[in-house]
Amino acid sequence: MLALPLAEASVKISAGPPSDSEDPPPDPAVWAGVLPLRLVAGEPEPAPDVPPGVPVPPSVAGRLR
Repeated sequence: MLALPLAEASVKISAGPPSDSEDPPPDPAVWAGVLPLRLVAGEPEPAPDVPPGVPVPPSVAGRLR
């Protein structure tokens, strides 16, 4: 966890493909689009002091579905 003081912030939210309706048509040889990002849970990693064979609790394992 990291906390930073912010004096100002800016966010751009988009729902759909890019659109430059006021600009001239884009060059068709230049890529434009959206790269969706996802947050995905990885494989659980036990703490070093957890003995081998201790099962992953259902509350943690359920996050993998």
